[in-house]
Amino acid sequence: MAQNGWPAPIERRRERRHARGRLGKGIRPAFLDPHTEIEPGRLAGHRVTAGNPFFVSEVLRAQPGELPASARDAVLARVARLSPAGREVIEAAALIGERGEPDLLRAVTAADTAALDEPVAAGFLVTDATMLWFRHEIARRAVEQEGGPHRAALVHGLILSSLEAGGVMDDSRLAHHAE
Repeated sequence: MAQNGWPAPIERRRERRHARGRLGKGIRPAFLDPHTEIEPGRLAGHRVTAGNPFFVSEVLRAQPGELPASARDAVLARVARLSPAGREVIEAAALIGERGEPDLLRAVTAADTAALDEPVAAGFLVTDATMLWFRHEIARRAVEQEGGPHRAALVHGLILSSLEAGGVMDDSRLAHHAE
């Protein structure tokens, strides 16, 4: 401890590293009490949250497999700030799945470049020019669950038609959108 009662700088750096380690990829058993039992589904939390501390804490608090209402509400409040065309793009992206081609998204939504770029600029989607994906799986699930079943069926039909027109032969991918 420093003389003023505050921790010395080296201690604060160690605490930050320790906290980042706990929120990093997976939950490291070294940080857990060896007698603590954690359900296996909760250890997959990094895939859903991408290490976002708010999402991590909400997922750990929720029942396994449940989308936390607080996280859903936070995502949907941010989605509401997008333009109507941007919301259409992000809804279609959520229904396409974990990863999708920008050309497929363009075909399904008939969106212009600005509408396609809006969810990327807002931090919802990430792209490497060949694929798009949600920065956080929990955000994709929130958007996917928010749409009604009739709207989802319509968009899945558009996705299926676009995949077939594009010559996609992946039976599991086609079946997912045909259900």
